Amino acid sequence: MTVAMPLPPQGPLPTPGSVDIDAAGTLLDLAFAGSKERKRKVPRGPQGFAEQILSQDLGVRRTASSQSHPRRPAGGGRRSGASAAALPHLEQPDPRMTKLDALPWAGGISFVSCGLRLGVRVDDAAILDQLPHYLPPVRTQPASPVVDHLFSLCTRRGGRRDRQPATRVYEGHRLVARRLALEPGMQLDLLRSCLEFHIANGAQARLFVHAGVVEWRGRAILIPGRSRSGKTTLVAALVRAGARYYSDEFAVLDGHGRVHPWARPLRMRRPGLLPHSRPVEDLGGRAGQRPLRVGLIVVTAFHAGARWRPRDLSPGQMLLALIENTLMARAHPDRTLKILTRVVRGARALKGRRDQAEALVPVLLSNEEWANK
Repeated sequence: MTVAMPLPPQGPLPTPGSVDIDAAGTLLDLAFAGSKERKRKVPRGPQGFAEQILSQDLGVRRTASSQSHPRRPAGGGRRSGASAAALPHLEQPDPRMTKLDALPWAGGISFVSCGLRLGVRVDDAAILDQLPHYLPPVRTQPASPVVDHLFSLCTRRGGRRDRQPATRVYEGHRLVARRLALEPGMQLDLLRSCLEFHIANGAQARLFVHAGVVEWRGRAILIPGRSRSGKTTLVAALVRAGARYYSDEFAVLDGHGRVHPWARPLRMRRPGLLPHSRPVEDLGGRAGQRPLRVGLIVVTAFHAGARWRPRDLSPGQMLLALIENTLMARAHPDRTLKILTRVVRGARALKGRRDQAEALVPVLLSNEEWANK
């Protein structure tokens, strides 16, 4: 549901990338404090004004999903050299998937994550053994291969258009991603991204925020930011210093505003080299197991030579910083605002540029004022 509300007299709100956190956050702080200043026509409560922000374009990629465009379930296809019953499949055949189902599938896996019954099938036996390492870290094994959502990873030439092997990911009959000349690890990374986006869209009891997360002194440190903002580097440095690992990509929040583990392998990047995944144990760390309240939110990005001179963010500014990085914020505005409002209450937030992550870690972990709130 998209909430359409009149904009404040100052003019339309900026789009992401140019959102004025200070100005918009000030209005949210008025709402948090229950200000009586109504001449500016600030909607009641923090959610009122934030809904206006959600009605603007936040730059969140939206694709047609099974929720907004229901599709008929499809059959499972055939498996090369083995029984087709072992492959994940939808309950009923779908004529739109006839050609896709006819491909020689090497194998697949069924699982349940965040209440969604999902299946993945691949056409290359060489990557089948690595497939479990790229599936959602929070999942269970179902008793039946019948699933509600079927993903297909095709790594061979798809037709005359492809002069070289193209990696294609299908959700049901829909092509959702296509890339040329990917090595096996990158092919599985592409699949993982599609799966996680689908889960973030369909999970009814969880809210996904782009953020790194660690535990320190019983509270969560949350580092919101988009890809390539330095989240993983800072998370890895915190883990090496003794913090417990929760995620390098998503803060998975429940209805009470607590963050749950999403401890997938850390996706490490180095200049001039392909990204590679590393289990947290390789860093000498451990993954967290229990939900946590958020104690500290660190809004930062790497800038060579920058000095760490942070400023505290108000609750309104904290809320906006999280909204900018929340998947499906516009698709689920009421739930997003309800959960994020609970996250920021009782938390502290710092914003500033940083240089090397190793230099920032002692500063964050030595200041335990936020952990004792």
